[in-house]
Amino acid sequence: MNATLQTPADSKRERDVALCRSLIYEALSLGFRPPAARTLDRLAAPDSVAALAEAAEYLAGETPRPVADRRNGLALRVRALARAADAPNVETLARSHLRLFGHTVHGPVPAYETEYGEDTLFQKPQELSDIAGFFAAFGLVLDPHKHERIDHMSCELEFLAFLSRKEAHALETGDAEMREETRRAARLFLRDHLAHFVPSFARRVSAADPS
Repeated sequence: MNATLQTPADSKRERDVALCRSLIYEALSLGFRPPAARTLDRLAAPDSVAALAEAAEYLAGETPRPVADRRNGLALRVRALARAADAPNVETLARSHLRLFGHTVHGPVPAYETEYGEDTLFQKPQELSDIAGFFAAFGLVLDPHKHERIDHMSCELEFLAFLSRKEAHALETGDAEMREETRRAARLFLRDHLAHFVPSFARRVSAADPS
């Protein structure tokens, strides 16, 4: 059989992987927004916790070790949410969010990509323009009512969730061109943007609040 051809089972498995990625990206995107009761309900409800844990476990099963071990760890952490008898309320989370990220771009732990890396006169406009170009290529623009910058962690994660859902739809409908376009965009966006600053961001979050 030609190596470029897929069986229906292969296509279904790849679709499920894309949907699981989308679910986790979306949860992370919600988690980095300012806390609200509706967001907490979506993330911490038992059904949501179970779905996120199952998605993490499914991805671990589709991933070579040692990456799979890290993703299994993610599933355990997600499930721990359901067992937390003293889960924080919205007010507690809001105080923690404010203490970590502040009111402005230059908070204690910046959640904006262009606050990391070399601080040159042209770097920020170029990076912001590149992010906007990724979004525009798929017909997306930032909601002006949200008053948020395009390089915010939550925005970038939401874009990857969107790409994963679009990939899943392409696999479902047999649209090979769209499948490859979304995969390529996700690879490039991760390489040039989210994965470029997340390690530094994560270290700063862990140092500021180990819990």
